[in-house]
Amino acid sequence: MFGFWKSWSFVVVLTGLLLWAGWTWGHRDGLLWAVPVVLGINYFLLIHSRWRVLPNTAERPLEGSDGWNLTKCLQALCAKAKIRPPNVMVIEITTPQAFVIGRLSRFSTIYVTQGFLDRLDAKEREAILALQVATLKNNLQFNFLIIGAFFDMVFWFLTRVDTGIAWVIGARKKRFRAITLWLFLPLLLLIQRCCLSPRDYYHLDAQAAELCGDREALCRALWKLESSSFTQPLELHPAWSHVFAVGPFQPRGALGRLQPQPSAKRRIFQLNGSFPV
Repeated sequence: MFGFWKSWSFVVVLTGLLLWAGWTWGHRDGLLWAVPVVLGINYFLLIHSRWRVLPNTAERPLEGSDGWNLTKCLQALCAKAKIRPPNVMVIEITTPQAFVIGRLSRFSTIYVTQGFLDRLDAKEREAILALQVATLKNNLQFNFLIIGAFFDMVFWFLTRVDTGIAWVIGARKKRFRAITLWLFLPLLLLIQRCCLSPRDYYHLDAQAAELCGDREALCRALWKLESSSFTQPLELHPAWSHVFAVGPFQPRGALGRLQPQPSAKRRIFQLNGSFPV
């Protein structure tokens, strides 16, 4: 529950800073400019619902014939965690991955890929589902959404800055994008770590192991998901890399530093006290 309030605190502090900056800059006139900016940002952070973690991918609800027994498994985990079972969507991607996103646990959705269904065994699927249920139990899915939405807006702004500067000086856009991202990286890391830290993932792992009752299966699943992220990295907006059960691509450069999930090796060692599995 503490994670929920960390994100709310970030929204409140950001709102206060923008209003203070407007008042400092132009008193009443500055405040008149700051208010619509604040309302726009809060709309995208708290109300806008069309964010897509994996754009341009086909997805379907898990309904009807469930040959993987996912629905029954999820209901049992949610009953144990004392939360309402969320909806489940299947994404047509061969890379095994899973994530949960939403504002409230009862209105959230768990997304699993086709690779998750096909390449993990029943115990491993249950372990990763337990990880998503633990996320809902701790209301960290709200953190995921707030950070993702904010970073999405920041990256949109940086892209426009890159385009403008590259056009003025005649430089390549990609080269300048790297420069602007590195300039903003300390601030982005500070914001991310205030709302979401590696310690949160260790805490979720411990709760997931307790929910599913199979620590070894969770360790194997984390290892499989990370191995697949090295060989089949997902093509996604970097603002949303933190929502996945395991980092969706191999960390490198500035974008890699914005992937807060600890490595599978560290998570397994934290869970099991030894490595490898």
